[in-house]
Amino acid sequence: MKANFKTITPDIAKLYLQKNTKNRTVTKSRVDAYCEEMKSGNWVCNGDTISFDIEGNLINGQHRLLAIIKSDKPIDILVVEGLPLEAFTTIDTGKMRNAKDVFNIEGIQNSVRISSGINRYLSLSGSQNIKNARVVNNITNAMILEEYNSNKELYIRLQADGATYYRAAHRVITVSDYVAFYRYFQLKYSSDIILSFFDALINREGVCGLLYNRLLTNILSNRKINASDKYALIIKAFNFFVNKKQVKVLKFQPDEQFPKI
Repeated sequence: MKANFKTITPDIAKLYLQKNTKNRTVTKSRVDAYCEEMKSGNWVCNGDTISFDIEGNLINGQHRLLAIIKSDKPIDILVVEGLPLEAFTTIDTGKMRNAKDVFNIEGIQNSVRISSGINRYLSLSGSQNIKNARVVNNITNAMILEEYNSNKELYIRLQADGATYYRAAHRVITVSDYVAFYRYFQLKYSSDIILSFFDALINREGVCGLLYNRLLTNILSNRKINASDKYALIIKAFNFFVNKKQVKVLKFQPDEQFPKI
């Protein structure tokens, strides 16, 4: 067995993938996420390998190789050759590290609430650029941590404020929801408008009362709406609120385009 750091160009990646005979099905969202990291210059060599068995078959690394091709960026990666045939059965069987784990390692308090909120915010803000998108899922841990570090004081405050709203609104809006939607609405609106919306939700005023009832019903019901539809309802209610539009019913249809602020 031998291991060497190599610069993998798109052409080399294509050659390596020709030896890909028994890897799992490709997950497009993972390739896209890796590709974005590579194109933005945020890709970090962390010791994960491109691996071949003793017969020359590629047994680990297909998503990274596909991302190198798609990004058209050469990447330095540790390449291991000559692994025993049975090594394939042990690859990627561990639990993948999530954003909460990364935040804990960095010593960030309230890691679950803040990392989940940032992940949700990045998904929502990314959906603005994708036709008919509901929620974008290819958000990496590095992207979440970078967003936190660039707005650290804001996120610490939003987590604390979100906990207050969570209790005052009888838990219909989670702390992560508050973090995500405050940050998302902030792309276009002032803090005063955003806080007025959440205050109206607590007080169940106008369209915010309709949203409150819909979210409360969702908590109590055995038939939950999916997360994407829940987010769409919140955005629709916010749009009605800022435009001072009175509505009698708040709903989101399956064939409806995901709303934008």
